[in-house]
Amino acid sequence: MLKRRFYKPKRNLNRVKRPQSRVQRPHPEREQMQPVDINVVKKILTTVFFIAVIAWFIYFFLISDNFFIKTVHITGSKNIPTEELQSIVNDNLQKKQYILFPNKNILLFAKEDLIKDISDKYIVENIIIDKNPPFELRITLEEKLARLILKTKTLVAIPTEADEPESEEEGTLNEKKSAQEDEEVEQGSEEDEEEATEPEPVYTIDYFYLDVNGIIVSLGNISEHDRSTLPTIEMEFDNQPL
Repeated sequence: MLKRRFYKPKRNLNRVKRPQSRVQRPHPEREQMQPVDINVVKKILTTVFFIAVIAWFIYFFLISDNFFIKTVHITGSKNIPTEELQSIVNDNLQKKQYILFPNKNILLFAKEDLIKDISDKYIVENIIIDKNPPFELRITLEEKLARLILKTKTLVAIPTEADEPESEEEGTLNEKKSAQEDEEVEQGSEEDEEEATEPEPVYTIDYFYLDVNGIIVSLGNISEHDRSTLPTIEMEFDNQPL
């Protein structure tokens, strides 16, 4: 019997072969790059934000003039001149706190320094300083009550007859008088001479307020009412007391 043959097509050798799937090797530069950590970025941004907020807070509240003292009220200064107290306050306002911050900032103003400066110059019972943000400073003084007035007389100089200038007429009269006195001495007659008036010494007079303990409260500015109502002690010195 004849065997049947079937046609079997041959493979096309010229057909493009499909590339086999290859495992891609990582690029060397890609191996060096690491993924960005989002948590680190958040921490950096948060830190920058807080630093900016703190810097703004320091500038707005401590360095800028938003809280500078612009008004100063002084009460209770009866015997102490207000102008002198205002000068002491202005000197304190020009100082610096921690080298950088101005002392005129009401939030940083050093009350203790002002109290010390006033107490060193004046004798006061108490000093109260109140801060009224944002611009006002109130100073209340309690002076020691004066109970006596001290009057001091200090000798300056004792003028003599030689110190007094003589006019031409007085010089002529003095010459005639001396000649007449010489003649009377020669004749042995004595006449009563008028007593020469002694020149009065020159004094400087100062007034002081004294408290109940005899401590000087202030110098000068003694009113006529106080001189007539308060007891007065008078003291005389040959030279200026220390």
